[in-house]
Amino acid sequence: MNTTGTKKRTYDEQFKRDAVALLEGGRKAAQLARELGISHWNLRDWKERYGTGAAAVSQPQARSAGLVNAGGSSAVAAAVEIASLRRELDAIRAQNDILKKSLGHSSPTRRHRFVLIQTLHHEQPRMSLAKACRALGVSRSGYHAHLRKQQRPRRRQDAQLATEIHAAFIASRATYGSPRLVHALRAKGLRHGNNRIARLMREQHLRVRQKRRFVPRTTVTDKTAATAPNHLLQRPAPNRLNEVWVTDITYLPTREGWLYLAAEMDLCSRRILGWSTRETLATELPNAALSAPCKHVEQTRAVCSTIATVAANTPAPSSASASNCAASPPA
Repeated sequence: MNTTGTKKRTYDEQFKRDAVALLEGGRKAAQLARELGISHWNLRDWKERYGTGAAAVSQPQARSAGLVNAGGSSAVAAAVEIASLRRELDAIRAQNDILKKSLGHSSPTRRHRFVLIQTLHHEQPRMSLAKACRALGVSRSGYHAHLRKQQRPRRRQDAQLATEIHAAFIASRATYGSPRLVHALRAKGLRHGNNRIARLMREQHLRVRQKRRFVPRTTVTDKTAATAPNHLLQRPAPNRLNEVWVTDITYLPTREGWLYLAAEMDLCSRRILGWSTRETLATELPNAALSAPCKHVEQTRAVCSTIATVAANTPAPSSASASNCAASPPA
């Protein structure tokens, strides 16, 4: 029992192997024990446990032995200290990798930590399970107990329900949240609460795709095309009918969807000459709106042309007949 009040010094396995490698490299046990600050009994026990012969010395150990031969006792302590620092650095880097991958879990619960460790261990089989548990603040026994919990009825039911939730979510094109998934699953005979479905969605990282409101576009701009000049600004305001027509397309919301409207207007009288509606912006929409006023103008011109022709072919009355007509009393 240690009664001096000083903390007992401990050595990790790699330190012991490095010491054994130096001993098998030709160093004397008593001198090496003094240089490393340990007992020669420790060296003897470590040699029996980790001694593998000089041929099996690893490259870092051989490099340490070379430093011993080159620099003496001070190089021995430096080589062992460097090796120890390298091991600590590797351990810190491993913990940092674990923590970096768990940054997406803000204040994770104990169960979420176990799930994260299981995922990391599946992705990186060489990862140290003890270091992962230590980095996330859980115990190895708790992790193995979590693995056994997955065989319980509640966990098995969650796994089956998660499959149904994922299928319904994909079928909705990622637009169903937990309330709508509750109704979708009830239609299949699966009655579960909203909180449970929301939890299983979070575990599968299922996020609803926000659907933006549809806004019709009546003009598709081409940034590479040249802008057409406005000819109306280059001429005076019209003072006669059918001199300048203007047209435009707009959209109207209905219960069945959006309806596109095209109209023609006379710029002099501000009168709507024709209009048409369609469900799409096809070419038939402006053509139908333009055909009605064109037909009206053609008919007007035909009538005007007929009246002018009849007036030209009708002879003018003579002056005598006109005076007789004016002198004779009415019948």
